[in-house]
Amino acid sequence: MKKILLIFIICLLPITGIHANSNKKLRILIFPTSFAPGVHSNFESEVFDKFNISDTSFLENPGFSGYLKNAFVNTNKFDVLERKNIQKVLEEIDFGATGYSNTEKSVKAGQMLNADYIVIPEIRYVAFNKNAKDVPFIPKDEEAIKATLGTNTRIVEVNTSKLVSSLIKDSQYSGLVSLKTDEEYSNSMKYLSEFFDSVAKKVTYSIVNEIYPIKIIDVTNNQVTLNRGKDAINIGENYKVYKTGKTLIDPDTNEEIKQEINIGTIKVKEVLEKTSIAKIIEQKEKIETLNICRKNEK
Repeated sequence: MKKILLIFIICLLPITGIHANSNKKLRILIFPTSFAPGVHSNFESEVFDKFNISDTSFLENPGFSGYLKNAFVNTNKFDVLERKNIQKVLEEIDFGATGYSNTEKSVKAGQMLNADYIVIPEIRYVAFNKNAKDVPFIPKDEEAIKATLGTNTRIVEVNTSKLVSSLIKDSQYSGLVSLKTDEEYSNSMKYLSEFFDSVAKKVTYSIVNEIYPIKIIDVTNNQVTLNRGKDAINIGENYKVYKTGKTLIDPDTNEEIKQEINIGTIKVKEVLEKTSIAKIIEQKEKIETLNICRKNEK
C-alpha cells in the first residue's frame, strides 16, 4: 500500500492577481503529499539508521502536515481548509493509480470545497548526515546531524484549472542528538520535531513572500520597519527595495505585468514578533512606505 505524508502548503499566486489585492483571505486546499519513487523506504531506513526509530507513523498523523498548517495559520493571511473536511472529499473521489497528479480530479476536489487554489506537493528526498568530524564545544555524548528535506509543489487555480506555478525547495536544519541511552529516543524525537518545524516555516514564508511581498510600513531617518517578524526574517539579511513602475502587457498572453524598479538596499538589524527593523544602506531614490522588499540572494 502506497504510503503518503500529509503536508500542508500554501499556493503561489501572482502578486498582481485579484486575490492578492483583496481583503478576502484565500481559501487553500492542500493535498496529501506523495513521496517520489523510493523516497519513503529510504526515509524509513534513514530514520532507523540515524535515530534508531523504526516506527515513522508519527510523520503521517498528522506529522509534518501539522507543523506546516500551524505555520500557515500563524501568518494570519490565509484560510487553510481543515484536514477533516479535506479527507472526506478525497475519500469520495477515486484518484486511482494516478494519485493527485490527475489535475481534473484534483480540481474537482477543489470545487467541492470551494477552494480558490489547490496545492499538490511531493517529497523529492530526505537526508540525514552525521558530522564525521569532532566539533568544538559539542559534548562527547551528543552528535551533530544535518537534515535536508527536498519538496516539489504544484499549484493549480481551481477556476481555470491552470497550473500557476511549481515550487522546488531544499530546506536544511542542523542540530544535536543525545547519545545517552536513557535520552536517545526523546532527544531524537525533539530533533525531528524541530527539523519539521524549521522546514515548515521556511517553506511557508518563501511562498508567502511571493504572494504578499514584504513591504515597508514606516520610514524614520535612515531606518525602515518591515511587515514581517520572527520566523520570516533573520538579522543580517539584505533586501532590495523596489517601487512600482509602469504596467506592461505580455504580448503572448496579454497578462498585465507590474514593473518593479530597484531604488535601494536595506539590512535587517532587529527582528521582533511581527515586524523587523532594517537600516538603509543604499538609496538611489527616496524610500517610502509600501515599497516592496525582496531578499538579495547574492
